[in-house]
Amino acid sequence: MKIAISKIPFSRYGSYFVISYFEGELLLRDVHGGDESPSELFRLSFNEEVAFECNETKFTVFSKNNAENKIEFIYPTDKTVHIRTTRMALKLEAIKVRYDSFNQMGSNSYEYISYKKETKYHLEVLSGNLSVDAPWKTVGNEHIRLELANDSELYLTNYRVIHESVTPQSFEDAHVAVQKEYQEWLNNMPTTDPQYQLPHDLASYLLWTNTVRVDGFLNLPITYMSKNWMQNIWSWDNCFNAILMAENYPELAYNQLKIFNNYQDDSGAYPDFINDKYVSYNCVKPPIHAWAYQKMMEVNPKFSEDKFLSEMYDSFSRNTNFWLNHRTHDGLPYYTHGNDSGWDNASIFHEGFPVTAPDLTAYLIRQMDILGDFADKLGKQKEAHDWREKADLLYDKFLPAFFDGKQLRAFHTFSGEKIKSTTSAILFLPIVLAYRFNDADKEQLISELLNRFECKYGIATEEPTSSLFTGDGYWLGPVWAPETYIFVDALYEAGYHDDALRIAKKFCDATLVGGLAENFNAHTGEGNDDLAFSWTSSVFLLLNQMNLEED
Repeated sequence: MKIAISKIPFSRYGSYFVISYFEGELLLRDVHGGDESPSELFRLSFNEEVAFECNETKFTVFSKNNAENKIEFIYPTDKTVHIRTTRMALKLEAIKVRYDSFNQMGSNSYEYISYKKETKYHLEVLSGNLSVDAPWKTVGNEHIRLELANDSELYLTNYRVIHESVTPQSFEDAHVAVQKEYQEWLNNMPTTDPQYQLPHDLASYLLWTNTVRVDGFLNLPITYMSKNWMQNIWSWDNCFNAILMAENYPELAYNQLKIFNNYQDDSGAYPDFINDKYVSYNCVKPPIHAWAYQKMMEVNPKFSEDKFLSEMYDSFSRNTNFWLNHRTHDGLPYYTHGNDSGWDNASIFHEGFPVTAPDLTAYLIRQMDILGDFADKLGKQKEAHDWREKADLLYDKFLPAFFDGKQLRAFHTFSGEKIKSTTSAILFLPIVLAYRFNDADKEQLISELLNRFECKYGIATEEPTSSLFTGDGYWLGPVWAPETYIFVDALYEAGYHDDALRIAKKFCDATLVGGLAENFNAHTGEGNDDLAFSWTSSVFLLLNQMNLEED
């Protein structure tokens, strides 16, 4: 598969190294430190006009005048980059800060200490020549400019403290090994309808390449959203990747949830996000985790085993109690920021916070219903009864609190004043409780959702007739993977199979236009924002498989 390096970063499973082409510059990056950390490591340049060619396992720069003049990059391991030049030189200029230093450590080896990345790099010249221009200036090198000569090979390794020397394979052998590794991954991805082969292949690559190894606070291998800019794992993004991976990669799927258990606060709150350097508790995502785990159990019986279910049940229970004990007013849970909901800038959040929204209460009821089922499976009948009783009590409050006689509304938590916006699709997410609604209420909610929000490429996040609707407005109009999957799952569960499958197909069609973008224009399918997103990849593969199974 050809990869557009200007949109899709070139990396590999486990690696923090990335090659990207941003704003006319080819960059070797290191995504340690998460999305707030500068990732640019070396600026790459050449003595002649070049073009790029990239696939899943190799990136090649070649001369426009003679394609036999080329520079090839592969990732033999999750800590290394192997560069080979053929009849063409490569310039590497470090994008450095004051204390960065570059030292020769042997006749063919060097160490680069990057203070902004808090990481060290070992550079070993395997053949040919590396020229170094790195004059010392009191506390660091004034600049670091390297040139890898024609017909040379360079092996680059990142490490924290100690470089462990290994004998590299030949370039050809290393590339064959990586190809084999990737093919094994690809073989375990879901099948696809031939018309979706391109997004299927790209989705498979993005899930592979967006996964990073254990390092720092990341005490399990996990899958980032992207290696473009979104270099964290968030506590709801993880759920959709876990559902996709559950069947064929159960350990990796389990890790997506377990890592948040590992950092669960004493209050029961999960971190908002985690990267190798930082764990943030500023926001708390909605309680959808038991629902996600239930989906995982449906496709792989491994997750129903007591040793796994018991750990997750205990964690989900503590998280549910966080909401019940620390984030309710008058018995209803509330948000303190749009980022809590995952719908960061949705229109119901434009008047300020805290906000009590029907989706959050619906998620909490659904989670407690599921915890009742989990408790039954674990032989905890009293706990099962208690969870269902709590769910019933909260459901008794639901319609009186949120239904204004026409539709569901959000309100200001402490004043009780209704929020003016009624045009965000977030207000319709309570269809996750369709199994509890009477037929009339269920029909009204679903018909309004579809009549008001369904567009050519799926369910818009803001009503298209709203003055706030924008094709690239983040949660003010575009179609997103998570809300699509939740709506499709809820519609199907409620018995609206044709509607669910139609929405699923529309989302899959969007990937034919906009790739695996962070979100899509609801009318045109154009991809917005980050174009290399893992949860979009997972949801596409899940929905495509759903349609295939129905056919």
